[in-house]
Amino acid sequence: MQPRLTDLLKAVRPERALFTTFTLSLNWFESFCLPLLKLEGCEHIDLLVDSREACKLSAETSSAYAGNTYRVMPVYMNNSGIFHPKVAYLQGTDDDTLVVGSGNLTAPGQGGNLEVIDAVNAADHPHVFEQFATFLDLFAKRPGLAEDTLAVLRTYALRARYAAARASEEVRAAAPTAWLIHTLVDPAHIQLGKLVEDELDNPSQLTIFSPYHTGSGKAVAAVTDACGVIRTRIGLQPERSPESGELILVAPFQPDARYLPKNHGFVTAETTFAPRRLHAKCFEVLGSSGCVVMTGSVNATWQSLCDTRNVEISLARKLEHSPFSWKAAKPDVAVPCEYAAQDYSGPAVALQASWNEEEITGTIAPAPEAGQVRLEVWSRLKMEFPVDAVVLNADGTFRVKTAQTCDTVRALRLKVLRHDEVLAIGWLNVERELACPAYERDVSRAAASIVAGKPKEGDLRRILDYFKRILRRERALAEQATAQAASTASVDVGKRADAWTKTDQERLGVTPGTAEQVLAAAFATLRERARQPTEGAGSTPAEFDPAHGDDEAARPAGGQQQGRKPPQRKRRPVDDPFSEMLKTLPAILAVNATGPWMSGLISRSAGALLHQVPREAEDPDADGPLAGDEERVVFGRALRQWVGMYSQFAYSAENRTRLLPLVCAVAGCAIVFGGTEVSVPRLKENLETLAQRPILDHELLDWVDDALGTPPFATLDPGERSLALEAALTLGSSGTTQQDLEALVLAVMTGAAAEPGGPEDARFERYAGVRKVLADLWTIRERTGKGRVFGVISAAVKPLTRRTRCPACDTPLESRDMIARLQRDGASLHDGGCNMPVFVGLSWKVLAAAQVPRTAYDYEGPREAA
Repeated sequence: MQPRLTDLLKAVRPERALFTTFTLSLNWFESFCLPLLKLEGCEHIDLLVDSREACKLSAETSSAYAGNTYRVMPVYMNNSGIFHPKVAYLQGTDDDTLVVGSGNLTAPGQGGNLEVIDAVNAADHPHVFEQFATFLDLFAKRPGLAEDTLAVLRTYALRARYAAARASEEVRAAAPTAWLIHTLVDPAHIQLGKLVEDELDNPSQLTIFSPYHTGSGKAVAAVTDACGVIRTRIGLQPERSPESGELILVAPFQPDARYLPKNHGFVTAETTFAPRRLHAKCFEVLGSSGCVVMTGSVNATWQSLCDTRNVEISLARKLEHSPFSWKAAKPDVAVPCEYAAQDYSGPAVALQASWNEEEITGTIAPAPEAGQVRLEVWSRLKMEFPVDAVVLNADGTFRVKTAQTCDTVRALRLKVLRHDEVLAIGWLNVERELACPAYERDVSRAAASIVAGKPKEGDLRRILDYFKRILRRERALAEQATAQAASTASVDVGKRADAWTKTDQERLGVTPGTAEQVLAAAFATLRERARQPTEGAGSTPAEFDPAHGDDEAARPAGGQQQGRKPPQRKRRPVDDPFSEMLKTLPAILAVNATGPWMSGLISRSAGALLHQVPREAEDPDADGPLAGDEERVVFGRALRQWVGMYSQFAYSAENRTRLLPLVCAVAGCAIVFGGTEVSVPRLKENLETLAQRPILDHELLDWVDDALGTPPFATLDPGERSLALEAALTLGSSGTTQQDLEALVLAVMTGAAAEPGGPEDARFERYAGVRKVLADLWTIRERTGKGRVFGVISAAVKPLTRRTRCPACDTPLESRDMIARLQRDGASLHDGGCNMPVFVGLSWKVLAAAQVPRTAYDYEGPREAA
C-alpha cells in the first residue's frame, strides 16, 4: 500500500485515468497530479466532480489545462445528496489499479489532512473490478448526465470488466478478500453488517474513525446494530482550544447524544505524524477470525452511512489483524460536527460542454426553461467569441454550429446567458485537444494555430520536428525488421540519430537537405504571410500542375530526381514557402496520416487553394469568351486534383470523419468551376475511397452544406456556394467511374451496344479517354468471338508498377505511359505487349453476375467474395 495518490501514480504509470472527487483544486491537480501523469505517458484523463463544487471552480481562471488536457465532468445531484466518492481508476499496460480513499483532489486532501487510502489491482481482486463496473453502469442511469459523461462511464465499465476477465482462473475461483461498497442501491451500514455476518466469527468490537457524525449518535447506533458488536469505539478529533491554543480532543456529538450505544468509548489514531485535521473515514470490526476494515468516502453521518442520497464509495477488506494502531482516550469537550454544504452565490447547476470541430454541445442540469440563450467562450478574463441565438431544449441540452475559432492552449470556460443573466458556467472540453495522445497535444495546438492563421514561431518548429519524427519512426521500424531478419548486424556509430536517409528521400521525393530547407523556410515565414489578407493569391499551389490534366496524379513533392547530389549549403531562396509546405504535406501523409491534427493542416491547404478562386472579367459584354473562363476551368482542374490527392491516404477513422465534409465540398466546387472538364464519376469514386464505403445522397448533401459555412470556403460568393450545393446533388446521383466503366464493358461484351464512339450510343461520349479502348474491345470481340479478349487488374493491386503483370498476356506491363493511363482512366491497351484492353477495378462479381464468359478475360489480384 502506497502512502499517497501521487506515489501510486508513479508506481502504476497509467495509460488512462479516471478521477472522482467532491471538492477540487484545479491549481493543485495541475501542479502535482497532471505533471506526473503526462510524464508517465497518460494519454486520457477524465475527472468527475460534484456540480456545486464545480461551480466554484469557475473562479479559478488561471487554469491552463482544464478541458484541453483532461476532461472535467460536473455531476448534478437532484435529491439533496452530494457526489462524494474519491476514486482513481488507473489503466495500466499489464494490469489496472483501483484506488479508493478519503482525500479530495486538493492540497489538504492529499497532504494536509489525516487521510486514508487503499488500492487493489485487477489481477489479484477481479471481483472488485466487476463490482466497480456495475457501479458505473448503475450511475450512468442517473438523470441529467451529459452524453460525454455517459460515454466515459461506459468506457471505464467495459475496461474494468475486461481487466477482471484477464485474471487467472485460480484467482477468480478463490474466495474474495476485498469488496467494493457503494450507495447507489443499499446504504453502506447494511452492506457492512452483511459482510461482517458472512466473514467474521463472533464480531465483538467496532471502531469508527470519521470527521463527520450525526450529532445525536444515531448513525453510530445504526451501524453498531448492523454489525452486531458488543463494544463501539469512536475516534476523537484533535483541535486547538480557542482560549489556550493547546491541543484538545473533541467528541463530535451533542453533549446529550442520546442514541450513542451504552457500551462505547473513545480512541485516537497513533501515527508518526504531528496531529493533523482528521478527514479519514474508517470502520473496523474485530472478531475471533480476524477483522473487516472499510475505508473510503463514507462518513459516520446518517446521510452518508445510512441513506442512499449521497454517491459514496468505500473499499472493504478481510484481514487477519488490524492495520491501525488505536489508543484509548477521553474527550475534553463535546461539539457536534456534522457536514454542512458551503453556500455558493453563483448558479448552482451542472454545465458540461464540449467543442467538437465546428460544433459546441452541452447539457445543463437541472434544466432551465427552454428558449433562446447566448453562449460566450472565455479564456481567463477575456471573452474570445460569442455565439448568439442558441436553442436551449426542455431537457437542458443545446447544440450549435460555429465557424469561430480561438487559441486553445489555455483552458476555456463557457457561459450560458439569457437576457444578460448567467444561467450556467463551466469548463469547455475541447475534443480536438482531448483526442490527441499527450505527446501529440502540443503538435495539435500548433496545427490549430496554423489553421487559424495565427501561428507562433514555436508552433512552426513543432510541426517541422514532428514531420521529421514521422520519417525517423518509419525508418526505425524498417531497420528493426531488417535487424530481426538478419543473423548479424552492424552499427554505424558515425551517423546522427536524427539524420535523414535515402529512404526518407524516396518517401519525400526530394533530397533530405531540400526537404528540411523547404519545411524550415515555409514555417519560418508562415506567420508573416498569415498577416497578409491575400495569402496565396496570384499563384497555384505547387502540388497542383494544371497542365497534367484533370485525372493525372500529382507529381512527387519537390520535383527533384532521386539520386542527384544534395544541394549545397548556399541555396536559392524558396519563392513561395507556403506553397512548398503544402507540396510537402502529401508526402508526409503518405508516411503517416493518423495524427489527429493532420485534418487541420489539410483544411488549411484547401483554404489556401480556394483563396485563389478566379473572378470573371469585369466587362461581360466583351466580344468572345470571358477572359476568366479558361482560368476558372484550370482552377476546377486544380480542385479536382486536390480531391484526388487528399482522398487516397490511410487516415484514422477520426480523421476520415473530420475530412469528409471538407473534401466533398471541394469536389462540389471542382464541378462548379471545371464544368465538363471534370469527371463527376471519378470525383464520386475519390469520395467513396475516402469514406471507404458507398456514400448516400442525403449525407453527401448534408456534408457539403455544413462545410460551405466553414473558413476554407469564405472566399466563395453566395452564388458559388449555391452552385456547389447543387453540384452535391449531381455527385450524389452519379455513379463512380468503376460503376460506369463496368456498365460500358458489359454493354460491349453482351452485345447491347453498337460500336463505341459511334453516333448510335451517346453513353460513350463523356469517356473520351477510354473510347478507343472500348472500340478495340468491341472489334476484338467481334473478330474472335471466343477466347480471351481483355484483362482486369483488381483495385487491391497497389501501386501499379512496371513489374505489375498484364492479366491478358501474363507479362509485365513495362510501359510507363500505360500505367499513367490506367491510373488516370482506369483503362488502356497493353502497348508493346498483347495490345489487348486492360481495365483496373472492375468487379469480378459484377462480371460473373452478367454472365460474361470466364474464358473472355483473366483477373490479376484478389477477387471479392461471391
